[in-house]
Amino acid sequence: MRARARAAPPRGGGRRAGPPPPAAGAFRVVGAPGPGAGPGPYRLAVYTKPGCPLCEGLREKLEALVARARFLPGPLSAAELEVRDCADDAEWTRRYAAEVPLVAYESLDPAAPFVAFLPRVPPRVSTDETGRRLEAAVLAAAAEAEAEAEAEAGGGEAGAPG
Repeated sequence: MRARARAAPPRGGGRRAGPPPPAAGAFRVVGAPGPGAGPGPYRLAVYTKPGCPLCEGLREKLEALVARARFLPGPLSAAELEVRDCADDAEWTRRYAAEVPLVAYESLDPAAPFVAFLPRVPPRVSTDETGRRLEAAVLAAAAEAEAEAEAEAGGGEAGAPG
């Protein structure tokens, strides 16, 4: 009886055939949004208060998500994060201190200012899941801001019926 010969492993350390690696110094971003795919510049304002462990946990998650979005394009890539301590402003204390942590989406387009408070994310949710929920909420808020801006622009141009 003759033993069967084993197939030799492919050359190149077992790498599968595919496109060649990019040239040195070249790179491409996979999954980058195209024009109009994400919101324009905006701010995520996080309302907190001193001694609030939920505020601290959410702030840490948001800082990590916004930092990561600089390298992985997506809805959070255009975000500017601002932490607002309710103890610093009497109006913030009156309005938001009982509800912290609270995250607001604020459009940075001076022609179409828009603010929307985003849905709460439970504190035990992972950073990745917080990111997914936040991205969905940001896209919804951006769409709402765009629709509102279009309605205002259309309302000013529309004449009286007749």
